[in-house]
Amino acid sequence: MAETPRLPHTAQSVASIKLSCSNVTDANTLIQGCIFMAGHRIAIRKDLQEPIRCNHCQLYGHIRGACKGAEHCATCANPLHPTTNCPPNTCPCCVSCGPDSTHASLSHNSPAFKKRCADLETRFPKNTMPYFPTGKSWSRAVNPPQIIHGATYPLPQAAPQPPSMSR
Repeated sequence: MAETPRLPHTAQSVASIKLSCSNVTDANTLIQGCIFMAGHRIAIRKDLQEPIRCNHCQLYGHIRGACKGAEHCATCANPLHPTTNCPPNTCPCCVSCGPDSTHASLSHNSPAFKKRCADLETRFPKNTMPYFPTGKSWSRAVNPPQIIHGATYPLPQAAPQPPSMSR
C-alpha cells in the first residue's frame, strides 16, 4: 500500500525524491544528466550507505530496537527529554562528540559522523563512486562532477526520453 504524501509546509524550500531504476545503465544515465521540475534543474546522485545511528541514545553502531542506553535528545544531547520535546533555540550538542560540541547528534558535520563515513568508504569503496560501476571505465570514477545547487535553469525545448524505470 502506497504511503499518502504529506503536504509540504508553506515555508518549505527543499525536498527530495528517491528514484529506483531497473538496471545500472539507466541509473548512471540519470546520474550523468539531470531532471527538470518546475523550471529547476535537479541533479541526481547515487544513494550512499551512511553510518547507523540510534535515534534513542544517539550513538552510532546500532538501532533503537537493539539499544541498551538511556534516551538522549538528538538536538541538545539532554537525557531529560526526547528530541520531540526539545525547547526551541536550544544550543546544539552531540552525544558522540561530547559536551564541548556545537552541533546536534544528527549533524552531517559531526566529526564522529565524518569519521564513520570515512570508515565505511574504506570498507565499501563503491560509496566513493558517483556512478554504479559497470564495464565502462568512466563508471568507476571517484571524483564526482560539480553540481550547482539551487540554480534555476530554463526548461529544455525537447525533453529527452527518460530511461525506463520500475517500482
